Amino acid sequence: MPELPEVETTVRYLRPKIVGRIIKEVWTDWPKIVGNVSFSDLSKKLSGKKVSAISRRGKNILIEIERKATLWIHLKMTGHLLLRPIGLSETGTRRAVFLRKYKNSPFLEKVNQYIHFRFVLDKNEELAFSDLRKFGRVRCLPKSINSSLKTESFNELGVEPLSKKFTEKHFANLVAIKRNRSKQLKIFLMDQSAVAGIGNIYASEILFEAKLNPKRRTSSLNANETKTLYLAIKKVLKKAVSVRGTSISDFRDPQGLPGGYGDIRRVYQHKGRLCPDKCDGIVESFKQGQRTTFWCPKCQK
Repeated sequence: MPELPEVETTVRYLRPKIVGRIIKEVWTDWPKIVGNVSFSDLSKKLSGKKVSAISRRGKNILIEIERKATLWIHLKMTGHLLLRPIGLSETGTRRAVFLRKYKNSPFLEKVNQYIHFRFVLDKNEELAFSDLRKFGRVRCLPKSINSSLKTESFNELGVEPLSKKFTEKHFANLVAIKRNRSKQLKIFLMDQSAVAGIGNIYASEILFEAKLNPKRRTSSLNANETKTLYLAIKKVLKKAVSVRGTSISDFRDPQGLPGGYGDIRRVYQHKGRLCPDKCDGIVESFKQGQRTTFWCPKCQK
């Protein structure tokens, strides 16, 4: 599932590209992708309207329409958004011309071909939702993107770890909250009500960076360890965003290109390899909260 770095990568790329653009029409071959309104109603609401903003909350993408409504997009397990020429959606001559001109285009990669929803934009481009497993969802909220929407519509989500509100003191307070004290560290990091946006990949990477055992309880952390974990969250997420996320599975950025964090990840899916910090340990894995955790038992105490 795309996590915070992948969604942030998507939003940062799209912001200067689609804000101010006109949605000419909307298309789908999977009406169930639309949740709280019918597809026909959504199409009527969007056609001819201008994109006024784009933002992120946790793993959710928010696209504002004329400061009156917001499209809430969740990529789920295998989804990603592509900003591409409309020729790919055409048949016959127009598609043939595109294929000849762009025969090496990343948009032609198989993982980018599962298009089930499209916003046709002006300037001969479209914002296409590729989703192999068709778990992704689109909702229409009758609000602009503002603090009210981000707090009321997503009130179950915790602090944004890339925001100014995510201070060392705030994180220490989260660790000290009674409902969090008994949680294992990996489970705590993935709890979206505590810190928004961290999933399975980055939880393993963060705990390795902090040299903390994923099975430890938050109640066992001392002040120095809490600070170390806080700094590891900031470091790993910022690094992942800087290299445009992880693409070891389906994720691609809006250009159809893979992110670079998969090439530099340290323990995730590296079971059986030597510890990257050369402690002579071997990376192991185990099930934790129905997800697979990767860690080095020798240096993560």
